[in-house]
Amino acid sequence: FPVTIRLPKLLVKLHVEETAVEVYEMVKDANFAQMFGSLSTDLNTLCVTQSQIVNFIAKHRGMLRTEGYATFFLFKSGEEFFVANVYFYDDGSLGVYVYRFENDDVWYASYRPRVVVPQLATL
Repeated sequence: FPVTIRLPKLLVKLHVEETAVEVYEMVKDANFAQMFGSLSTDLNTLCVTQSQIVNFIAKHRGMLRTEGYATFFLFKSGEEFFVANVYFYDDGSLGVYVYRFENDDVWYASYRPRVVVPQLATL
């Protein structure tokens, strides 16, 4: 599949057809602030709604990581930012965890986590 490398090399862009989101795959270890901050300094522009997350899962299941590995979506509830970690287990069942954006755990690029954000005008 086509891949575009974005500098700094934290994430690589993956191809998604007929949708208003962009999907990136991590190529460097990062916490949430680093992975989303590498795309924009305005977190509000990177948020999707919870219904958009559900819609993405339904329409683009193949873009979600499997085997329990992460696909991240940034969303806002009230004035707080959260990150949904969505994935499929080996048996096909759906897994979802929600983290506070401030969580500073480092996610390892070797597991190829993905990041889904609204389509950005310029990167």
